[in-house]
Amino acid sequence: MTFSDHGAHLMRVSGPENGGQTRVEKPLIVERKGDRLVWRLKADKAEQQLRGNLLLTKPVLEMFTDNGDVVTVSGARARFDPLHRNIAFDSQVKVTYKQWQLTSDSLIYVSGKDELTVPGAFVATGNKVVARGRGLRVSRDTQQLWVDHGIHIEDRGSAWAEVHP
Repeated sequence: MTFSDHGAHLMRVSGPENGGQTRVEKPLIVERKGDRLVWRLKADKAEQQLRGNLLLTKPVLEMFTDNGDVVTVSGARARFDPLHRNIAFDSQVKVTYKQWQLTSDSLIYVSGKDELTVPGAFVATGNKVVARGRGLRVSRDTQQLWVDHGIHIEDRGSAWAEVHP
């Protein structure tokens, strides 16, 4: 079995398992725009579900910005929709970008919008800054972010943060 849709490829596929389901060991799915690598999704294993989606175990999504930076998303499991090329992480999500690390229970990459969305609560930690909020959206292309429901930012590094009443 080989998956190919708009430059995405699924490789290293083993044959059907019990009940006609397909299990994929060490899948690799790649999205390109011309010669440029947009994202790469890999996992320990994947199982094809009835509607064609893949249930991924220990997935890692690497997203590449235009200036060569890498945003890495990992989690315990995710679902990949090959028709729309969307990826939904739903457990133990961790995002790493430069000095920032974000944790959440869920994250969705919407390919058509080229956006990462954290629909629920998140905690983002950077150099001496901790941000907590709900409803984060990040554009991979522009690297802009929006918080839909509120955010609390704690500055742990400035002289002002050290002053106690």
